[in-house]
Amino acid sequence: MKKTTRLIIATLLVAGIATAGGEKKKAPSTSDVETALEAAGAEHFPEKMKVGKVGSVKAGDTYYHAYCGTTKKEGYRVIFMDNKGNYLGYYVTEFEPSDYEEGAILLDSGESDEDGNTSYFAILVSEKGPSDKIQIDGIATPFVKNQKNEAKAEAAAEAAATEAAATVEKESMQPEYREWIISRSGKKIPVRAIYVKSSGDKVFLKSEVNGKTVPFKLRELSEPDQEYIKQLD
Repeated sequence: MKKTTRLIIATLLVAGIATAGGEKKKAPSTSDVETALEAAGAEHFPEKMKVGKVGSVKAGDTYYHAYCGTTKKEGYRVIFMDNKGNYLGYYVTEFEPSDYEEGAILLDSGESDEDGNTSYFAILVSEKGPSDKIQIDGIATPFVKNQKNEAKAEAAAEAAATEAAATVEKESMQPEYREWIISRSGKKIPVRAIYVKSSGDKVFLKSEVNGKTVPFKLRELSEPDQEYIKQLD
């Protein structure tokens, strides 16, 4: 066992939608954390695990809220929630997470120096997210992620990308001369024109042949023409 007062063993990074900047928000209660663990699945909330708060750690421009989970089988879990209250995941360790300071969660090593000061292992906390694997007293320790949170982040990113693509496509659309189908007196009349504007139930089209702008009732246009106008508007 190493006896350095604060042995640095890992850097905690919280990435993607889990990163939450700004001032510290109220830390979730232990009951809220237990609810989040239960929602994440049995692996994250084993039977009879006790959950207690460690503290809210400032990391760069954001905060993370750390909790201690105690089980007979594993010993301790260092559980992390982000500043928005999302459950991120946990590390398993034999050392109790007993304290914290800016940028670090402190694990009680169970040993003291010659002056009687407790020695700690420290999990460093930065603002970008938990490392997939860290070293605790020389032991490789994986970060067990909340996969449901990961799926939620991926879904949000995909939705944002789809919305952005749709916005770009819409912004890139410009009116152009095209063939419109006008229905009048039971006849379908093709008209080569460009869209000018809409006003109430009327659509104004400028003829490519003579340059005149003529109003048409929206219902006179074919369904594809009406859909085209919606995309432009």
